[in-house]
Amino acid sequence: MIQKAGGNLETTEYWLNLKHEAYEEDDGFWIMHQTYEMADGYTLMNIIAEQMQSKKGLCVDDGTFTLTMRVFTKDESVRGKGSVEISKDRLMLFGSKYPNVVGFTHCLLKAIVIGKLWYDSKSTKTKGQEAKDFRNLTRQDKCLDHRKGKQLQLAKSLATSVGLDCDREEHGFDDLQKIADHLHNICVWGLKSGSKATAKIFEANKGAKGFIPLLYVDNHFDFFVPRIDYVNTGFCFKCNQYSGRRHYQTCGAKCRRCGVTNCEKNGVGKICEKCNIVFQSESCYESHLVKPSKLSLSFCERYEKCKKCGFIHRKDSYSKTVHKCHDNAFCKICRQRINGPHECSHAAPTVARTLRNLEKQKKWRPHSTHILSSFQIKFLPLV
Repeated sequence: MIQKAGGNLETTEYWLNLKHEAYEEDDGFWIMHQTYEMADGYTLMNIIAEQMQSKKGLCVDDGTFTLTMRVFTKDESVRGKGSVEISKDRLMLFGSKYPNVVGFTHCLLKAIVIGKLWYDSKSTKTKGQEAKDFRNLTRQDKCLDHRKGKQLQLAKSLATSVGLDCDREEHGFDDLQKIADHLHNICVWGLKSGSKATAKIFEANKGAKGFIPLLYVDNHFDFFVPRIDYVNTGFCFKCNQYSGRRHYQTCGAKCRRCGVTNCEKNGVGKICEKCNIVFQSESCYESHLVKPSKLSLSFCERYEKCKKCGFIHRKDSYSKTVHKCHDNAFCKICRQRINGPHECSHAAPTVARTLRNLEKQKKWRPHSTHILSSFQIKFLPLV
């Protein structure tokens, strides 16, 4: 019945009323504001079985059931215009409480404008005009009519700048591909078919500087801030890359010696007598002595370089464990975990490594020069 009414079994909501002559209530039993995924035929049969078990005198063998349904289908003409807001239950799956895009048209362009202002405001150290504009477009206590008008104005301006018709109200993924060529890296998340799990469904202009996250649910685009707990992906504004859990340990923009982002290195080495670590600039040396906060320790108080094995490790007073040279280390030659000095040889390439090398070779220029060589090694005893 849902499909005959023009709906689908995943997102279309319905009301269902079940009546019988033996029911004491005249209005019967109701299932309201549910989808087929949440309440299907098995749900209805379980309800009838529970009623018969709870009330032995209820006789449903005689008479007939009367089933009435109201299917809430959406007008296809408003697809992609943004006239229907995403429900709060679906927004919570992406970590958002309220929709950011408001108005009846240009939902894709509005979401891109908001996402660009979000990235520009976060990528600068000082709060400028971008942060104020982003706040005015998304704050819930702002006048709704003002937000609608401002978002529509910026959306039409974006459409004109990328060569689209500003009066066109509906836009899809084809238009998104054209818009992404002029902007940052754009990623769209949606819901997997038949479940409430989020997944990345579209990405354009991959590798470009900048990042605009969007969500697409029920033929509607909106902006949201991606978080690891909801979409298993975050974004680091320091290294301008996607981030996962514990990204702070591997962030490429953070200096391993002093912990400062974008540390300047001029090649002038300076050694610290306390931690025995060599720093490549005076500023890097001074930064490792500074505490990031009042309650934390400086890098000089946390790390030191072993004079025997040359490994930089956490100090015993900080890690509460005693450092052992070459203990559970990783050898880059044999690619194995080792405990102390050992005899090893180069590990055979794995299938995955071979495939990665083949992919790199495909990107080489067609007229590049290849140099092939063969070596034979013979070990001779010492004299």
